[in-house]
Amino acid sequence: MIVKELRSIFQRLEELLSSAGSRQSARDVNSVVKALDGSEDKTVDQFVSETKRLLDPQPPQIEGAAIPDKFTTTHYVCRLLSAGNHREAFEEVLEDLRADKRVSKDELFAIANAFFNEPTGGTYIFKFKSKGAAYEFIRKKFVERAQLDNKFKIIEKLTHSR
Repeated sequence: MIVKELRSIFQRLEELLSSAGSRQSARDVNSVVKALDGSEDKTVDQFVSETKRLLDPQPPQIEGAAIPDKFTTTHYVCRLLSAGNHREAFEEVLEDLRADKRVSKDELFAIANAFFNEPTGGTYIFKFKSKGAAYEFIRKKFVERAQLDNKFKIIEKLTHSR
């Protein structure tokens, strides 16, 4: 099926919804019709593939950086996040990370960025000048999160103790 045919089906649906008094639904379908504009000659499969490619956020790559090992990155990010705001657990993970000779500079940078981005699903990429800067970044982010968590706990106690 080509997009032109699909577009005409949605236009007819929009007309039916509008005549039935379902204006909000008609506006929603109209949004789909507008999204299809300009792609009438493509197949639906081509349109869907192109749309997925455009919507799929690919994290920006730093020029010249090697591709980090996803298993190693995920392993350490999960352990860092699992530490929560427990300093001893965090320090243990950080010590293991420092001692792991398999972790390259680029992998450490990827770990630091993933540790920063993971809770919010962000894709921001920080550039680090050295491994030491990446370790310091991880430590600062841990402290910020622990302090924020403690503030929330205090607020919770204050607001629920009344």
